[in-house]
This record gives sequence, structure tokens and C-alpha cells, in this order.
Amino acid sequence: MAGEANVITEFLKKPFGKLGIISLLLYIFEENIDDDFVCPCERVQNIVTSLLYGGIPSVSSFFITYGIMDFFPETDDKKQMDIIKKKNKLYSFLTSAVWLFLCLIDGRYLSCATSASKGEYIETDTLKWCKPSENTTFFSENEQTTQKWMSISQDMGFCMLVIVFLLVAGVKKFYNSDTNTNTVEMEDAV
Repeated sequence: MAGEANVITEFLKKPFGKLGIISLLLYIFEENIDDDFVCPCERVQNIVTSLLYGGIPSVSSFFITYGIMDFFPETDDKKQMDIIKKKNKLYSFLTSAVWLFLCLIDGRYLSCATSASKGEYIETDTLKWCKPSENTTFFSENEQTTQKWMSISQDMGFCMLVIVFLLVAGVKKFYNSDTNTNTVEMEDAV
């Protein structure tokens, strides 16, 4: 049992473990604010509200992660220090991407931003949306438009997730090949 606890503790000390914890906290945070999210149902306010819900936590998570990731060991090697700083920024961008993924996969924020109808924000069994207060012929059309934008948002979220995975794989391969090259150069020098 103590061995398993040490493995978990060691994993959580690593940058990827910290990224996992931060991502979990972002998920919990998104779930909490998602319950309180109300689309204003006014065109400009919809856009502003959606941008604030997506932008502020994304930027905040970047800076919090940048402060938490302790990638700054004492080293005189300038090249090693540059790599460490780049990794710190990479993990910080990843947490921002996680937040944006959570917002897009939810779908409500983008569908709110694209909603042009004035009305009241209502909740049905499957949807939260701006029900038009004007002509009732727009009712069905607006509901379908909202569903379309939620679907587009979710598709964008999954595409973003794939892009992030590909970027991480590429960066990991680059750093591994760079590390292997440095090791070979050092062995050749000896």
C-alpha cells in the first residue's frame, strides 16, 4: 500500500501529474459555473458574456499553471534553461486549451454567443436557450439554430482536443529526439 502511495505521489510531482490535477480542477470549476450560466438573450451581451466565461478562466489558468509548474531548477546551462522555460509555457498553454475545450464541448457558451433573438433564457429537457419573445414562428427555427450551434461547438471542442494531442505528441517527439541528439553529442565528445 505504501508503495502505491509513493507511485501516486511521485506522479503528482511531475508536470503531467500537475496538469492532470489542474485539468480536474478546471472541470469541477466549469461544472459549477455551468449551473449558474444564464445567457442574457441580448445580442451584444450574449457575445460579451460568452467571451468572459471562456476568456477569463482560460487566461487565469495559464498564469496559475505558469506559477505552479516549478520547472526552474538551478542550472547554469542556458540551453537547458531555455528548454525548461518552453516546457513551462507549453503546460500553461495546455491548461488554457483544456478550459477552452471544456467550454466548447459544453456547447452553451457558443450557442449563447450566436443567439440573436431577444427573449427569455429557458431550460427544456435537452436544451437551455433563448426563447424568442416576438413571433412564435421563430420558436422552432431558433431552437434548431441553437441546437446546430451547440453541435458545432462540440465538434470544435473535439477537433481542438485532437489538435492538442497531436501537438503534445509532436513536442514530446521533438524533445526526445533533441535529448537523444545531445546525449550522442556528449558521448562523441568523450
